[in-house]
Amino acid sequence: MKLISVIIPVLNEENSLRECLSVLQGFRTRYLEIIVVDGGSTDRTAEIATPLADKFLVAARGRANQMNVGATNAQGELFLFLHSDTLLPGSGLQELQRRVKGEDIVWGWFNLKFSNPASFFTLISKFMRVRSKLTGICTGDQTLFVGAQLFNSIEGFPDVALMEDVAVCKRLKKYISPIILNNAVISSSRRWEKNGTLRTIFLMWWLRLQYWFGVSPERLATIYYPDYSLSKNAENSAKHPYSHPHLSILLFGRSPELGKVKKRLHSSIGVEKSLSLHKAMCERMLLLLKNTAIAETQFWLTSDPNQTFLGSLSAGDSLIKQPEGNLGEKMFFAISQALAVPAKTGVLLFGCDCPAITETYLKKAASHLNQGVKLVLGPAEDGGYVLIGVNGIYPELFRDIDWGSEQVFSQTVHNAMALGIDYVTMEPLWDVDRPEDLLRLQELSPPLDWDARD
Repeated sequence: MKLISVIIPVLNEENSLRECLSVLQGFRTRYLEIIVVDGGSTDRTAEIATPLADKFLVAARGRANQMNVGATNAQGELFLFLHSDTLLPGSGLQELQRRVKGEDIVWGWFNLKFSNPASFFTLISKFMRVRSKLTGICTGDQTLFVGAQLFNSIEGFPDVALMEDVAVCKRLKKYISPIILNNAVISSSRRWEKNGTLRTIFLMWWLRLQYWFGVSPERLATIYYPDYSLSKNAENSAKHPYSHPHLSILLFGRSPELGKVKKRLHSSIGVEKSLSLHKAMCERMLLLLKNTAIAETQFWLTSDPNQTFLGSLSAGDSLIKQPEGNLGEKMFFAISQALAVPAKTGVLLFGCDCPAITETYLKKAASHLNQGVKLVLGPAEDGGYVLIGVNGIYPELFRDIDWGSEQVFSQTVHNAMALGIDYVTMEPLWDVDRPEDLLRLQELSPPLDWDARD
C-alpha cells in the first residue's frame, strides 16, 4: 500500500480539529502520515493537533501556502489535502488505496456529503458532484488527492489568496483525467448554516464567475474573507525575501522540558535555571534567524513541539519532531528530507546551545556552500562541531561517530576524506555545556540575560 500524507491546513480550528484527526488515528501506523500546518492560530489548535499528528508545522497564513509547506515536509507517495471540518472515513481510504494501486501519476477527489442530513443539503452535494464531473474541477471540501510525483512536477498549489483548488485542478487535468471516488467525505455544514445556505451558494458561484472573467484571487479574497487586506497581504508576501532561498536551515534543539535539558549543568545551577537557560538560547537563535532572513528555518525538536515557541518563528518556518535514533541518524534524516525538495541545493544545520553563532558566521557558511564546497564544518572548542553545512546527501559522513565525545570533529573529517568530499573548516566556537561557559554569556553582544527570566 502507498504511504499517504494527509495534509491539513488550519487556523483557529479548535472546535472541529479533534474529531477530524481522531477518525484517522487507526491508520497512522499502517499507511498514513498526518501533517497539520498552522497559519498562526491563537486558540487551542496547536495543543489539540500535536498528540494526534505526526508533524505540526507553522507557515505563513494562506491555505495554498500552508498546503505547499505541508507537502514539502511530507514523506508519502500520495498527498491528500483535507479540510479540518471534514471527516474522512476509513472506507474512503481503503477505496483510495485500491484505485491508485500501481499508479504514480494520479489525482482526483472524493464525493461529498454534508453533516446536515436535510434534503436541501443532499441536493447541494449531488449538484456539486455533477458539476465537478463535468468540469474536471473539484472544491477543497471534496478532499483533493495527488501523487507526490505529479504534485512536484506542477510545483504545487499556485500561491493565491483564493481559488487555489480551481487553479491546481486546471494544472492537473492537463496531465491526466481525475479519479472520482465513490466513498464520500463528510463536510461540516456549519459555514452554510451560519451564513445562510442560499446566500453561500450565490456567493460561491459569483466568486467563481468573477474568477473566470479574470478578477484576481487577491481581490476576491477581500470579499470572501472580511478581514483580508490587500495591502497587508502584499506586505507579508515581501516580508521574507530570503538571501539564500535555495538553502534550508535546520535548527536542532531539545524540547523545553524541566529536567531534560542542559543536564551537565543541573548540579551547579539546578534544573529550573537550566531550563530557563535553554529557553533563552533557543529564543535567541530563533530571533537571529528571523532577523537575518538567510533561508527558511525548520526547528527540529526532540519531542512534540511546544506551543511557546510558535511566536518566535517567522512566517513559512516549521516545527518538526526529531525521529528516533542517535544524533547522526537524526541529522542525516533531517538533511535528506530538506534536500528532497527540488528547489533546495544545500543545508545548514546547527543547534540552539551555541549562542556565539552570529549573522556573519552564518552568512560565511552559506557563502561557502554557494561557491560549491560540499561540506562546511564549524568546530567546537570541546572537539565536536557547532555547525555543519552540506550540499548533498552523504550517509557515510555520519557513520562510526562517537557522538558526545571529543572525537566527533576529527572523525567527521576522516569520513569526509574517505569519501573524497572537499570541506572547509570555519572558526572554532564555544557552546554551553559546563559551568565555566556561563561566564561567557555576558561577553555576547547583546549579553544573554537568562538568569533574570521567570
